[in-house]
Amino acid sequence: MKPAELAAASMIAAMEIAAEAEAQAEVFEWAIVEIEGHRRHAGGIHEGERFGA
Repeated sequence: MKPAELAAASMIAAMEIAAEAEAQAEVFEWAIVEIEGHRRHAGGIHEGERFGA
């Protein structure tokens, strides 16, 4: 395999790995949550199962 072909093959492999990682990334949204009318917290939220519930 020529160096140019090897470079192209490794670039394609890296792009496939990046696309797979992006597909598996967690999706979240931003929110502001008010706790008992006194404190506010802002940050990313997502829906997930915890502790088997």
